[in-house]
Amino acid sequence: MIDDSIVPRDSQRSRRIRLRAAVLRIGALLGWEPHDVIAFAEALTNCPWRRCGCDEFETVLEEYLALGRVIGEKARRRTAHRRNGVVPNGEGAVRAVAT
Repeated sequence: MIDDSIVPRDSQRSRRIRLRAAVLRIGALLGWEPHDVIAFAEALTNCPWRRCGCDEFETVLEEYLALGRVIGEKARRRTAHRRNGVVPNGEGAVRAVAT
């Protein structure tokens, strides 16, 4: 890992700007408004948005990846259930689909 103390200040600033933009952009892809993204980041990192640095924004991006994995897995399970003629009933149980 690169020691942040040896990275020029402008490089750190531009990296922070890029990470912040990515956090906002991916949050928007999730259907979140900027204020929702900011609230999520602040709650996750326990840091005010204006004070979030690269570490905090990377934490948010890692959490987005975790959310994406969960969403993808749920979608795969639903597809498999439908192929097998079983669908969740919304309460944790499943029911057979008449064919």
